[in-house]
Amino acid sequence: MTIQLLGGWSYCDQQILEITPHLKKEKNIKILELGSGDSTLKLYNYYNSLYESVVFHTCESNKNYLCNHEAIQSHLYESVQNCDLPEEVFDLVLVDGPYGESRKYWYSKLGKFSRIGTIIHIDDVYHFDSFIEELDKYFEYDILFDFGKGQHNCWRTVKVTKVL
Repeated sequence: MTIQLLGGWSYCDQQILEITPHLKKEKNIKILELGSGDSTLKLYNYYNSLYESVVFHTCESNKNYLCNHEAIQSHLYESVQNCDLPEEVFDLVLVDGPYGESRKYWYSKLGKFSRIGTIIHIDDVYHFDSFIEELDKYFEYDILFDFGKGQHNCWRTVKVTKVL
């Protein structure tokens, strides 16, 4: 199956197809995407083909990348520190924005929106040491995938075992 994601600065199909078998096998799923763009609607459509019900929230700081679709709940914010996340506990959290090191601030906010078993996928994980350092402050986890250390395209996918 292909999702037709762009890759490069966006997700590639390989990343998402690796995650999917590790998600719960129930009829519904709740997804939080931090950083919207070309991938947002494609991801929603992909997971909508697999689940009966998809709750999909996306948070974006640049209005030009925010998704405008009736089934996707889009949230525009000025800074990560001031972003009010939706009051849900998510099965999948995709961390791909904002551009630069400020995305490290998401992890301190994600605890109450995660549970044991939540999958967190961090795109560009090795671009800044703080991405893993901050993740480690707030979560214990099993690493499902760790790809591309020392490369431009890199990611880590974890399954939460404890929220600290």
